[in-house]
Amino acid sequence: MWERENGIEIRSLEKPGWLLRFDVGAEAVGWKPVRWEMDDADTWLDAWLDDDVLNVACGPHALREAVALIRGYYYGDTIISMPARKLSVALEAPVAEAAKRAADRRGMSLSAWLNEASRTALTIEDGLAAVGEWEREHGSFTPEELAAADAALDRMGVARAR
Repeated sequence: MWERENGIEIRSLEKPGWLLRFDVGAEAVGWKPVRWEMDDADTWLDAWLDDDVLNVACGPHALREAVALIRGYYYGDTIISMPARKLSVALEAPVAEAAKRAADRRGMSLSAWLNEASRTALTIEDGLAAVGEWEREHGSFTPEELAAADAALDRMGVARAR
């Protein structure tokens, strides 16, 4: 098993929680520290490199995430799962069905697909807000500037709403 072959060490902390240590050797170049906290004082995680050792300290309710982070590092995953907040949402039936089909095509759970779609929508909202702020400071874009932007998007093959 990967954890026995590579010497993962698990200790309890004085502050309720766990410390996991994993010898990563020189492969850790470019690895970024991770930190997250949730509403619950027992659900937190800090990860950092100390020489060639990946250290993951976590609250008593975050051990699964800590092990997943180390396991993901071992298998070369670049995406680290962040804590999720469970919500109940209502979608129109056709939207829910289309979203499920899209998630299935991508090999994702519906939750992961909705998270990605939400992140994309938020990025668009941020961009629109930035454009609005720019226009308030400098004036609206001219028809020529908008036509040039449309032409650039066409050259890049970017679809846009008309």
